Amino acid sequence: MTLFVAADTSGAGLGNVFPMSAEVDLFSISHQDLGDGVHKGFGENPPDNNLIQVTYDRSDPGIPATRLDTLVNTNFGVNVNDVDVIIVAAGANFTLSDGTLTIGNGFTFPVGVTDNPTGSVLVVYDTSDNNGTGICVRKEGDGAGTFSIEEPENVILYHELSHAFHLANGDPLSSVASGCTASPEENRAETDENDMRDQLGLPHRDATDHCGNPGCQSSVSSCCIIASVASGSIYSETVKTLRNVRDGVLRCSECGFDFFNHLYEDYYAFSPEVCRLMARSPDLQELIRARFLVPLTTVLDLMQAHCIEQLSAEDLGLRFASRVTEAPELSRTSASDIDVALAIIGGDSAIETSTAIAAELGLLLRQRASPSPYVQWALMRPIAMILEALSWHLDGMTTRQIGSHLGMLFEDWATQMPLSSVWNSLSKYSLNEELGFLERTLLRTTESRRRFGQRLVEVLMADRAVLVGERWRG
Repeated sequence: MTLFVAADTSGAGLGNVFPMSAEVDLFSISHQDLGDGVHKGFGENPPDNNLIQVTYDRSDPGIPATRLDTLVNTNFGVNVNDVDVIIVAAGANFTLSDGTLTIGNGFTFPVGVTDNPTGSVLVVYDTSDNNGTGICVRKEGDGAGTFSIEEPENVILYHELSHAFHLANGDPLSSVASGCTASPEENRAETDENDMRDQLGLPHRDATDHCGNPGCQSSVSSCCIIASVASGSIYSETVKTLRNVRDGVLRCSECGFDFFNHLYEDYYAFSPEVCRLMARSPDLQELIRARFLVPLTTVLDLMQAHCIEQLSAEDLGLRFASRVTEAPELSRTSASDIDVALAIIGGDSAIETSTAIAAELGLLLRQRASPSPYVQWALMRPIAMILEALSWHLDGMTTRQIGSHLGMLFEDWATQMPLSSVWNSLSKYSLNEELGFLERTLLRTTESRRRFGQRLVEVLMADRAVLVGERWRG
């Protein structure tokens, strides 16, 4: 087994690295292969020093999964330690030792070159989706100079792994080319890349053109891994809803983008392990889908109805009732189901869960998810709110009462959004823009703005705190 993910920079440069991002992208390459009862599927061993060994007992018949299988389970003999390929999952700020920025790119280095201080074939690739702006490449059949299709990070990694495979196998082609013409080696990698595009349902890239431009938003980047596995597809309506929140709300403001980055890092510190628990238990997969994912997409819709559409309490309650009627997972939820779900996400050891593996999930969330204020605010509290509303529904509360109570919960939740240091990095103009964005999307009332403003003033430098006070005085 010869494919590894680096837990640090491996001496390849300076900047942030996100090994969990590489694991998620490799999981995507495996076609989310969690095994079939006979084969164990995708996994990894515990870290050893700075390296995480990838494991793969393949059950998926696809071309990308087969290539990953070969990379993981072939001893290429690159070095005597059987560490043939190392992946460094770079953040947007990562710089190679020669000063090259990795943002929007991937690089594969053979043994012995200056940018590769390891004794293995080294892959360094950008996991930030070009810092959220995306990369466009030329679509097969388009004219020269036209860049119209996205190059998501899992595709970038698969492309680089093509280079790594052939370097480890000792059969690289010429990398000499001019202009945008793909060299023989790049042509082969881009041809391989199209196999991954087929798996993702993306258009083929023109394998003769190696240029690209910034500006394409990726719709299939490694977002929502738990939702993808639990709902059965990266194209499910659940995953689509979560991506829309990410790209249509969070990534539309500087502070929202910063919030998403914190959430992303904390979320992927535990989500792959949740997927492995689901692989062991179809019942747990269904529990997560019915008790967590459906409530999450429901509450996001209701939050939008309250904060952006500004529905009245009666109409918000009617929207809730409609969502319950439309979703069998919600309409069939019992009081004991709610207790189990709340016990899992709340870490309440006094309430027994239905199965040992559900209890294992609860322990994992308590240890790895609950400490994150970003995960708590963006995921766990919203799910708990909709579960609480289902309890009111079972108790016979009227739609107006449910709408009123939900509105109050949403108002309190909105004011508690975690604050990071990014707020102090904003210019006064940008700060005003951020406040305006929050007024339009999250902080519906004067009172919610006043309460959030009080928290914000406490972390801001004096001149910016005055600006907030003047805008949201109360």
